[in-house]
Amino acid sequence: MRHPGHSQQPPLVCRPGENETALFQELHTLLHGLARKEGQLLIVIRDFESNAQNFQSQFKKLGYYWAQMIPNTYMDIPWKSPEDYLNSMKSYYRSKLRKHLAINQAQGIRHELTSEFHHLAEQLCRQWLVVHHQADEFAREKLTPEFYHELSHQMGERSKALLNYKGDELVGHALLLQDGELLRWLYFGRETAVNDSLYIYVGWSVVHSAILLGAKQLELGLTTYPIKQDLGAQLEPIHIALRGTSNFINTFVGWFYPLLNRVPPIRNRNVFKTGIRN
Repeated sequence: MRHPGHSQQPPLVCRPGENETALFQELHTLLHGLARKEGQLLIVIRDFESNAQNFQSQFKKLGYYWAQMIPNTYMDIPWKSPEDYLNSMKSYYRSKLRKHLAINQAQGIRHELTSEFHHLAEQLCRQWLVVHHQADEFAREKLTPEFYHELSHQMGERSKALLNYKGDELVGHALLLQDGELLRWLYFGRETAVNDSLYIYVGWSVVHSAILLGAKQLELGLTTYPIKQDLGAQLEPIHIALRGTSNFINTFVGWFYPLLNRVPPIRNRNVFKTGIRN
């Protein structure tokens, strides 16, 4: 799903002249049959951003609940160089970022961007697991070394690993994917779970890479919002459609889900000087 700041591609499409209602009915029939076959109690279709609000009524006709999830984060990339990016920030955020960059640079932290990372699949996956096991905001699917290996092989130059070194030691990484003019920050991993400035450095190096790659927009993903907002990211609400596989279970879905899903309020920050679009 594409952020509204740029050309929006609908998450569900059909040929011109086709019955959209029939498409949704067919999708539901397929998912419902698969869920019942596998013994699943819940069907979840995600993630829908602002360009998909018109689908809400179609899902409701089929008994789905339209619920808000934790937001995604995006940043427009109008800068020609990393120096332009830093200079566009308000002094408070610029000095805060430079302080953390100085800490990392004093420790010998540096980064390299590569599309050839299949040979590092085992280590990168192990680094991701370190972060995954520490996460308490949002549990994602569990990655495997095969995922890293195949992403590098199958996606070619579109997939990027932003490798972070301390001297010659690989201490962390960010996994990136180019989607047209949009650069997606998919995952983050590190060798040890330490409370330091490395994640801030990685976030800055992701923005740095987006600028050098000529991206028009950067998607920074879910969670760790304060750090991403300090870098200039804006929160974008996303929704899901969910339904129980039986009418009895579905009666309680719309009541229970809001109780179990804590959605933070969206309060965006003005990180850049007046006239700078983010």
